[in-house]
Amino acid sequence: WKTKIGTSLQETNMFGRPTREPVPSALAYESHRLFVSTNIGTVAALDTLTGEQLWSFPYDRIPFVTPVDLNNHYRDLTWFNMPPVVHQGRVYVAPMDSRWLYCLDAASGKKIWKLPWQSRSPRDMPRHLVGVHDGHLHWTCQRYLYRAEVELAASDEEPEIETVDLTRTPRWQLNGRPIIVEGVLYAGSSGEQIARYDLDAGRLLAPVRRGVASIGGNLLFSHGVLIASNDQLFAAAFEHDEDTGR
Repeated sequence: WKTKIGTSLQETNMFGRPTREPVPSALAYESHRLFVSTNIGTVAALDTLTGEQLWSFPYDRIPFVTPVDLNNHYRDLTWFNMPPVVHQGRVYVAPMDSRWLYCLDAASGKKIWKLPWQSRSPRDMPRHLVGVHDGHLHWTCQRYLYRAEVELAASDEEPEIETVDLTRTPRWQLNGRPIIVEGVLYAGSSGEQIARYDLDAGRLLAPVRRGVASIGGNLLFSHGVLIASNDQLFAAAFEHDEDTGR
C-alpha cells in the first residue's frame, strides 16, 4: 500500500521555488499502527495492514519569512529529527518546524497538552526527544536533561519541568541521540565520555570512558551491547559493565 499523508510548502525563493527539501521523521510503531511527523505541519497515524490514515493532527508551525530579494531566508528549526515516542496510549512528538512539544491521544490524535520550546542560550536549546520512564517524558539539549510528568488533570495544564545538568565540566556538551536502558540514561558527549544518569535514584553514574565513548554520536543498546555511531565511525562496546561504566 501507499498513502499520502500530507503536503505543504517549505521555504521558497522570490520566484516561488522551494529552497529546502522536507524530511519526515522516522516511524514509530505500536499495536499495528505507524506514527510519523511529516515535519511540514501534521502528525499522522496509519494502519499497518491497510495503509489507511487513522487520524491527522495539524500542529503550529514556525512562520515563513516572505522573500523580498535574491537571498534565501530560512527558518531557524528547533528540534532535531526524532521519531515520535509512543507510550501507554499517548504519542509524544517534537516536529522540526514547530516551537512546541506535543502529547497526543494515540487512538484519536486529539491534543492532550503541549509545551513551548524555550531556550536562553545555544547550550540549553531542547534538541532530542528521548523517551518515557516512570511516568516522566525526557528530552535533552547540549547540557541538560529535561523531564516532565506526563499525567495531567486537564489538557490546558502544562507539565512542570525538571532540569538536570549532565555535563561534568563547562567545556563538555552532549551530542547525538541519548537512550534510556533499564532506568539509566546514556548520552554521548564531546568529552569522549558517555554520560550516565540514574533516573530512579536521581544521580550521575560513572561515565563510559573508553572505546565506544570516544566517537559520541547516536546511541543504541541491544542484548548487552552499547553501540554508538556518528557521521564517520561505528563502534560497539561488548560486555559493558553498568556499575563502573567501562
